[in-house]
Amino acid sequence: VGGAPVKLFGNFVKPSEVAVCYFGETSVPVSNFGAWGVECIAPASADVGSVKLSYSHNGIDRELTGISFRYHSSPGVYSVEPKVGSVNGGTLITVTGVNFFNSTLWYCVFGNDVAIRAVYDNAHQLHCVTPATRDLLPEEQLVTVMLLSDSMLEGLDDTTYITEDFTVSQAVIKKSTLAEGEASFNFVSPFILTAVSPRITFTETAKEVNLTG
Repeated sequence: VGGAPVKLFGNFVKPSEVAVCYFGETSVPVSNFGAWGVECIAPASADVGSVKLSYSHNGIDRELTGISFRYHSSPGVYSVEPKVGSVNGGTLITVTGVNFFNSTLWYCVFGNDVAIRAVYDNAHQLHCVTPATRDLLPEEQLVTVMLLSDSMLEGLDDTTYITEDFTVSQAVIKKSTLAEGEASFNFVSPFILTAVSPRITFTETAKEVNLTG
């Protein structure tokens, strides 16, 4: 689908307005330039596979990089919303990414070890409910998604893999598709409301209400 920012590191000639990066034979304009090199946005590709990367500061003469860029159709994760929730779990989050498809075998993976069943919304979104943190302590965790293999359901005696949640193991990962990319989610201590003042007001009157916690 393209759209990924790609940085080429090296001593490049400062680009002009016609400077481009080549992904195979497809050219795209340079989107950013720095002392470290140049950045371009990968164009979409109809094919899965690798293409050669090259650079041209004038749109004519190419500087070969000897590096390839690979297009793949596996799922990818860009972000989660909301990004903050209670250490007690129970926050409904939306995971945004690419190459999702209708399946009941999607799971959100929190902190690389806890998998929670996800629900398919569309090709770019899944949603799931956050788990509680270990010992209910505040922490930041990385979130991604995985798709379990249909082969896990064939002749399955143990329902471990089709429960609502489970602990991720290397055996599961080897038989699953783990999405590229991840996003951060912050687990925080919940707000505890201890007082409201005032407790009564007239419906016709706008009144400031103080919450204490």
